Amino acid sequence: MQTLREEVNVFVNGKLLKQLIDAKFGSQENFHKQTGISKSFLSSLVNEKADCSLKKLYQIASALDVGMDLLIKDPRKR
Repeated sequence: MQTLREEVNVFVNGKLLKQLIDAKFGSQENFHKQTGISKSFLSSLVNEKADCSLKKLYQIASALDVGMDLLIKDPRKR
């Protein structure tokens, strides 16, 4: 029996993500330095130009001490 390995991506609420990053880290630059997540990827998420894997979303949410569900944007509101 084979295991299905499909990557699941979600859209992130960019405005909320920016607010949380600024509140906890002061800037996207500081967040990048602490987490290793690239600045260009962060910018794409904040500007809602890219989707995000659940693995990466977990990393972001953990660094911000919030639940992943808080950061997920309802696709009906895109």
